[in-house]
Amino acid sequence: FSKMESLPIKYFDTHAHGDIMSVYTNDVDTLRQLLSQSIPQVINSVITMAATFVTMIVLNPALTVISILTAIIMAISIVYLQSRNLEVQQEITNLNSQISDVQTEYNNAKQEVNELTSRDRIQKIAGQEGLSSQQNNIKQVE
Repeated sequence: FSKMESLPIKYFDTHAHGDIMSVYTNDVDTLRQLLSQSIPQVINSVITMAATFVTMIVLNPALTVISILTAIIMAISIVYLQSRNLEVQQEITNLNSQISDVQTEYNNAKQEVNELTSRDRIQKIAGQEGLSSQQNNIKQVE
C-alpha cells in the first residue's frame, strides 16, 4: 500500500479506478489464501510425515531403514534420469538440425538437376530448329 501512495498522480490519471482496485483485491485474496490454506497445509504435511517416520521406527526399524534407502536411491535415480533425458533431448535436437541441413542440401541438388534438365530440353529444341546454343537468344532463355 505504501508503494501505491508513492506513485505519481499521473499513474492514477492514466489507469482506471477499477484496475487499481483489482490489483488491491487480487493481492489481498492471494495473501488470504496463503494464510488460510497453504501454510496450514504445509504444517499438517510436516506433522504427518514426522508422525509416520516415528511410527515406522517404533514398529520396525529395519524396514524403516530399507524404506529410507529406497527413497534415497529413487531420488538419485530421478536426478540422473532427468540429466540423461536432457542430454538425449539435446542429441535429438542436433540430429533434427542435421536432418534439416541434409534435406536442404537435397532440395538444392534437386533444383539444380531440374535446372540442368530444363537447359538440356532448351538445347534439344534449339537443335531441332537449327539453332545453336551459342546464339544470344538461347543464352537469354537460360
